[in-house]
Amino acid sequence: MKIITSFLVVFGFLSSAGYAAIDSERPDYYPYDPIPFQGSSYAYCQGQTTCPNGMLIGCYAYGNSATYAACTWTVFAGNYVECTGYNDLGIWATSWARCY
Repeated sequence: MKIITSFLVVFGFLSSAGYAAIDSERPDYYPYDPIPFQGSSYAYCQGQTTCPNGMLIGCYAYGNSATYAACTWTVFAGNYVECTGYNDLGIWATSWARCY
C-alpha cells in the first residue's frame, strides 16, 4: 500500500511540475483578448500595446474641456488600439493601429 501511495504522490508531483513549466512560458498578454481597456478624457488620450512580435503600436487624440468634448481610447491588449478625438490639425477623427 505504501508503494502505491508513494507512486501516486511522485506521479502527482511530476505532473504538476510539468504544468507549471508550461504556464511559466505563456506570455503575459493575450493577442485576441475580447475585453478591451477603455478610457476617456477632456484633455489627452493615448493608447499603447505591444504586439506578439515585439512591435509597439499606439495612438493619441485630444479632447476639448471648453466644449466638454471628451476624447476616448480603446486598447485590445496585444492586438489593436483606437483613439477618437481631435487630431493635430484640430479635426475630429479616429486613429487606430493593429498588429500584423
